[in-house]
Amino acid sequence: PRVEVRFGPVGLAQVRIRTTDAAVVETALAGRVATAPKMFDRMPVALDLNELERAPDPAALRGVLDAIRRAGLIPIGFARGTEAVDALARDLEMPVLMQF
Repeated sequence: PRVEVRFGPVGLAQVRIRTTDAAVVETALAGRVATAPKMFDRMPVALDLNELERAPDPAALRGVLDAIRRAGLIPIGFARGTEAVDALARDLEMPVLMQF
């Protein structure tokens, strides 16, 4: 799957993306949210970029973050970080919740 929602070690739902195509992310998440709308309504999530082939640029990631919000979830930070993720987090003024 292009997008996977799972619970990680921080006790927080994580959205693992495998694409930075915002439309694909939004469609996948909207379908997932539709399965349990009350559970997912405004749920805080950490974004996991670990399975992307390369680090996205900040503009592409802003689109993904907006897509997550439009799907009804609230991105609050990054699930884990490499140096590239840490740099993106700084550009986007978001926290990295767990470092490698």
